[in-house]
Order: sequence, then C-alpha cells, then structure tokens
Amino acid sequence: MQVFFISATHRFGTSFKKSPQGVQYDICNLAYGDPVEPVSQPNMTFYGHGAQVREIGLAKTAMSSFETVKVGQLIELIFTPNPENPRMNIVSGWKPVKQEG
Repeated sequence: MQVFFISATHRFGTSFKKSPQGVQYDICNLAYGDPVEPVSQPNMTFYGHGAQVREIGLAKTAMSSFETVKVGQLIELIFTPNPENPRMNIVSGWKPVKQEG
C-alpha cells in the first residue's frame, strides 16, 4: 500500500481511567495522508480537497526505521500479522517508492 508519510509515534505509560490500580499501555501508530474521496449517502455527505489523516498500528520494532522518512514522502508500507491479534495486520516496515521521470 502506497501512502504519504506523516508520522510514526510511540506512546506508553499508565492509564487510570478504567482501574484505580492503573493499566499499562504501549502503543505505536503510523499516520499517513489518504486522498479525500467524496461520500454521498441519504443521511450524510462528505467531500473535501487534499488528503485526510489516517492512522494504523505500527510494530514497535519498526519505529526506528522511520527516522529518516520525510513528511509527505511517498512510501510503500510492509505489513505482517499483529502478534496481539493475528486476524489484523500491523505495519512492520516500509520501502521507498521509485519516482518516475
């Protein structure tokens, strides 16, 4: 899947929202730009210009590979099954997209 890179983030800590003892969390996400595609339904219309931000799960082991990627760079995402939920995929890396011309 080719996307325009926005960011790779890692957030971890302790949440006290669901339990007074605290619940540990450790989340990595990749944000990318996805072209706006209009939607027209009987109860809702959506349209716009440019790109909308989307997020997808990112393997913690892949975080450092995004250090040199520039915002707006077109990249090809590499996916593997999510070890925490094998029915879903997670971004495990990327490769550059060769620009023609």
